[in-house]
Amino acid sequence: MVVWTAVRPDDLIDENEVTPYEIHPSPTRSALFNAGKVSRINVAHFMAELITDNDTWNKWKGQMPVIYSVE
Repeated sequence: MVVWTAVRPDDLIDENEVTPYEIHPSPTRSALFNAGKVSRINVAHFMAELITDNDTWNKWKGQMPVIYSVE
């Protein structure tokens, strides 16, 4: 049995440090008309949390969460 999670970032930007971000079960913005931004480092941080934190993994396994940086 394969267990998976697919993280779906919106518009990727570069930042030097992890900043606050939000995870949603589905998009909350229009990808064409009001895309949310998220830094690559925030996506990497969340993916590392999925690997190292059992609570985070159990919450999102089998789902395709969307990640946005907090503006």
